[in-house]
This record gives sequence, C-alpha cells and structure tokens, in this order.
Amino acid sequence: MCLADAGLTGLYILDCECLADLADVLHRPEAEELRQWAQRVKQGLESLWDEQTGIYQNRRTDTGEFYRRLSPTKGRCPVGR
Repeated sequence: MCLADAGLTGLYILDCECLADLADVLHRPEAEELRQWAQRVKQGLESLWDEQTGIYQNRRTDTGEFYRRLSPTKGRCPVGR
C-alpha cells in the first residue's frame, strides 16, 4: 500500500518511548536516541492531521492526498456473496 499510516506511526512513536523508558531502567545509552526518533516521527505525524475531519488520516504517498477510509483494509468482504 502506498500509504503513510497514522495508526502505525502512532504505534511506532509509542514503541520508541517505551523502549526509551526500558533503556533508562537498564541504564542503557540508547534512551536518548530513542526519544529523539520518537520526537522526529511525532513531527512527521502532524502532516497526517486533517483539519476537514478533525482526525489524523492516512495519506497517500503517491499523490499526497488523504485516504478518506478510516482503515486501509476497510471494505466489503468478498466471502459470503
């Protein structure tokens, strides 16, 4: 899929933040780098904010347009037709 995915981006940010917290507990030097990555990705996430709908939306990477479905897998299921 040619989408910048808002949900996966949010999960990646949370992953970086949680790993940074673990690195702190273990006194590992990676904590600061993980927090920097989370901050960079948070800044990029802002490009997925859609003023029209008031939510973060996936964005097509080929055209730059928002993908208006709330899930890239949302649609009719062909099973049982």
